[in-house]
Amino acid sequence: MVCPFCLHKKTMVYNSRSSKRRHAVWRRRRCLKCSHNFTTREIVETEGILYVLQDKKRRLPFSHSKLLLSLIKVLDHRSDDAAYWLSETIEEKLLSVGVKKEGLLTKADIIEACLITLKPFDTAAFVKYLSYHSSSLDARTLKRELKRS
Repeated sequence: MVCPFCLHKKTMVYNSRSSKRRHAVWRRRRCLKCSHNFTTREIVETEGILYVLQDKKRRLPFSHSKLLLSLIKVLDHRSDDAAYWLSETIEEKLLSVGVKKEGLLTKADIIEACLITLKPFDTAAFVKYLSYHSSSLDARTLKRELKRS
């Protein structure tokens, strides 16, 4: 790990903890040259693990940034931190779904994971996301989706 202060290439880990979120590891490091302390967080990278099926033939790599942007759009009335943490929660759910399906997700899997996560968190964002990703949304469908647990 490179020191962010002096760019020295050798650091020492003096505290390390695992996290429940996304199988992350939190590490406290000290530069061996300038002795500054800093924190790093290591997470599992989904690139190369999850793929989204398009047109039943094409496989595109799962894009965390697309997920985050769609959540920022529906959570525009909240802080950006909420969208970030929700995207991590949704990605964690998608990892568990992807494991069962050999890393292949459909657009419906992603939409369902987002709706399941958004509904208890923010009803307005849930309705916005549903309106963006539902082909035919009317009042009856909306009521049915809101009642569904």
